[in-house]
Amino acid sequence: MSVEELKALERRYYEALNKRNLAALSEFFASDFVEHTSLGSEIRGFEEYKKYINDMVKAFPDFHFTLRDFITEGDKVAIRWTLTAHTKASLGASHPPTRR
Repeated sequence: MSVEELKALERRYYEALNKRNLAALSEFFASDFVEHTSLGSEIRGFEEYKKYINDMVKAFPDFHFTLRDFITEGDKVAIRWTLTAHTKASLGASHPPTRR
């Protein structure tokens, strides 16, 4: 896969995430997927990921990722993004609601 194809794939992922389109997101996950979250937990598999996204929507109903930069090296792509959101519910002790 070329760097441009990888960038397009990442754009599609974040578009689906911003639209809360879980059906479209499912195509991006391997059966043995594991994510290490910033909250110190692990998400294993797409079913757990869907629960995580639903929890994120409850806590941050207006969350939106804006892609800023793509940094590429060989066949790897890193993304610098900005996340904007208002907190409506708790998402663990480190993310209390702001009620805005």
